[in-house]
Amino acid sequence: MEMTRERLRRTAGGAERKKKMKKTLALAILLLLLLTGCAQKAAEQSAAAPEQQTAQAAEDRAPDAAPDAAAGTEAEPEVTWRYEVKTENVKDKYEDAGVVLATTDNDYPVLELVCDGEEGKCGEPPEEMQAVVDAFYKGSWGYMLELDTAYELGKMALEQYNETDPEYRQYFPTYYNWTEIGETRQAGDLIEVQVFGSTYLGGAHGVEEIKNFHFDLKTGEFFELSDLTDEPEKLHDWVAEEIINGIFDRGEEKEYFDNFFDSIRARETYNVSFGEDGMTVIFDEYEIAPYASGLPEFTIPYEKFARFLNARGERLLDLPLETRVLGDYYDALELWYWFEGSAPLDYDDTREGTITNDYGTYEMPYLRFDEPGIKTLADLRARLLTRFSEDLVEKRLDETTPAMFREFDGVLYAAAAGRGTDWTVESVDYEVELNDAKDGGQILANIHRCELNEDTMERYSTGVVDQVAIPFTLGENGAVFTYFPTIW
Repeated sequence: MEMTRERLRRTAGGAERKKKMKKTLALAILLLLLLTGCAQKAAEQSAAAPEQQTAQAAEDRAPDAAPDAAAGTEAEPEVTWRYEVKTENVKDKYEDAGVVLATTDNDYPVLELVCDGEEGKCGEPPEEMQAVVDAFYKGSWGYMLELDTAYELGKMALEQYNETDPEYRQYFPTYYNWTEIGETRQAGDLIEVQVFGSTYLGGAHGVEEIKNFHFDLKTGEFFELSDLTDEPEKLHDWVAEEIINGIFDRGEEKEYFDNFFDSIRARETYNVSFGEDGMTVIFDEYEIAPYASGLPEFTIPYEKFARFLNARGERLLDLPLETRVLGDYYDALELWYWFEGSAPLDYDDTREGTITNDYGTYEMPYLRFDEPGIKTLADLRARLLTRFSEDLVEKRLDETTPAMFREFDGVLYAAAAGRGTDWTVESVDYEVELNDAKDGGQILANIHRCELNEDTMERYSTGVVDQVAIPFTLGENGAVFTYFPTIW
């Protein structure tokens, strides 16, 4: 049994060894095949390597080569030049025997060209823009030349200094003038610079002033209010009356000199600034009011005087369409008042005419119509048609001719008569509604009502607001109204 078991163990061991040998042989064959395949693949890769390296090298170089290929067509860096207002300063003094008697410290505006572009790529600015800068500098420096120099102030001070008792000369005040740049505004072609100034020539205090510079970037010129209209005298007179009437309407007349209205009307040019909501008129110290009032200012909304603007004024102020529509409304309102007794008349040229109505026949005095460009009834009709529809004009003239307007020897005259105002109107404000096409719309007039307190004889607000719609169309000359109410 032992021998059989041993044999069996040997037999089993031999079979196991045979199996292991077979496995080893199979693995060896498989390994040989793998090695043979890898070698073949390596050989193939080695054979293809030069072509792959060439293609890869070309691909690697492509990003670097692209700019070189496009270098001839690459766009130049964008360069933009713009204007910017800067400040320069000039200081000086005058002294005598070691005593400083006068000083000047003056800021003045200059216009510079600023390049918005890559550094080193700007080059020289456009010649036409440089010419504008030079023109601004010339005008700004011209203003500086109008100021008293330290030498001129010093000579005046020295005269007073020598007349002062030597015991009190140590207290002698220094004469001076200084200017300082205030608000600067640039909008489209308009540049506005406000300059504050003060001058002391002895006395209790110095005298302050405000100077407004207005510059047109398109023309390269400084301009005044009178340059923005084709009717400078009419605009000047209108501004004066607007300010004067406003003072009386607000009950402020006691805050000004007794003859303040004469001083306002007598001004040759108005010192104005153009803000977001209107034009501000500035007066000097002591011009229309006591020193304590400072420099009186009055702001007039753009819509109230927009009708006076010429093409240059419209370009520089660049008013919104709604504001221009309201300007046309105020123009139409003035024309409408001609029918209510406020026509411009020459009181030195009168005629007598006969009127027949429900009350009988009677004589009526007529005065020559005094408005530039309107000499006849046909001229009047043409002017009315600039703001009212033909139907509305004919209806209005039929109602008032010849009672209100008539011709004598081919010349237009108007009756010196009118109606009173509606005292129940406290104030009116307006809203402009444009249609989608912006070729028309309506103005909503909000009429705030008031009543009269019979005990105090003063008006008081009732809180009632009536609203009236005033339709219009827009043409080449602005708004034309198809209906127009008499509100006041």
